[in-house]
Amino acid sequence: MEESPYTKVPNSILDFEGLDVYEFRILILILRKTIGFNKKSDGISLSQFIKFTGISKDKVIKSLENLQKNKFISVQKQTLKNGGKSFNRYTPLVLDKDYLVRQKDKGSTSERLGLVCEKDIQKKIEQKKIDKRREREGYIFFSLSEKEQLKEIDSYIQNLIYESEYIKNQKGFELKIRKQLSKGDEEQLKDFEKWYLSKTCEELENKYSGKYLDGYLIDSIYPYFNSKMYDPSNKFTMWLIDTKTKEGYSENFEDRNELYKTLKRVTDGII
Repeated sequence: MEESPYTKVPNSILDFEGLDVYEFRILILILRKTIGFNKKSDGISLSQFIKFTGISKDKVIKSLENLQKNKFISVQKQTLKNGGKSFNRYTPLVLDKDYLVRQKDKGSTSERLGLVCEKDIQKKIEQKKIDKRREREGYIFFSLSEKEQLKEIDSYIQNLIYESEYIKNQKGFELKIRKQLSKGDEEQLKDFEKWYLSKTCEELENKYSGKYLDGYLIDSIYPYFNSKMYDPSNKFTMWLIDTKTKEGYSENFEDRNELYKTLKRVTDGII
C-alpha cells in the first residue's frame, strides 16, 4: 500500500499551548507550505490562507501579525519586477524545541496576568448577566407560565390596537410587540406590567370587594403604581378596613401567587 504524503511537524509544536485556534491553524499551514516541501520559506497569499484554513480575512491578518510579533514566524514583503505588490514570504521560526520552551517561559508571567485580567472581565460579564436576569425576573411578565404569556400577550396586543388610532401594518405591529417582550425590552415590559396589573386588580376587586379577610373588610385591590409612595417590589396592594374602628390599613404582596394564596382565606362575612 502506497504511503500517503505527510508533513513532519514536531510534537513540541502540536503540544504547545501558547496559540489560539486561529494562530495555530495558520502556523500549521505555513509549516505545510515550507517544511512540507523541504523549503525554509514560501510565498503565501491571503487568499490561500483564507481558502485552506476557512478563516476570515481580518482574523488571518490579525493572527499573522501576532505570530510575527511573538517571533513564531518571520515575514518578508515581496514586490514584483514592475514594482507592484506581491504576497509575503513566510519563514517558520518554531522548529527548534528549545525555542518553544523559551517562548512559553517568556510568556508565562504575562499569560498569568492576562488570565487574571480575563477572569476579572469574565466575572464582570457574568455578574451583568445575573443582574440583567434578576431585573427581568422582577417584571410580572416573567412570572407567568409560557401558556399564560401567550394568552396575555394576545390580550395585551388587542388592547394596544384598540387604544391606537391607526396602525398601518397590524401583523407587523403584533410581531414587533411579541419580539420586544420576549427579548426583555424594558419599556415594553413596563407597559405590559401596568396593563396586566391594572386589569387583574380590577377583576379581583370586582370579585372580592365587600368580602372579608381575617375579619377585615376588603375595600379595594390595586397595583403598586396607584400609590403615591410605592415599592415596585410589591406588585399588589389590598386596602382593608376594620369595621369596628373604621380604620384602614394596607396589605402588600410581592407577586400574584402570594395574593391568590391570601385570597383563599376570604369569606362572605365576619367569622
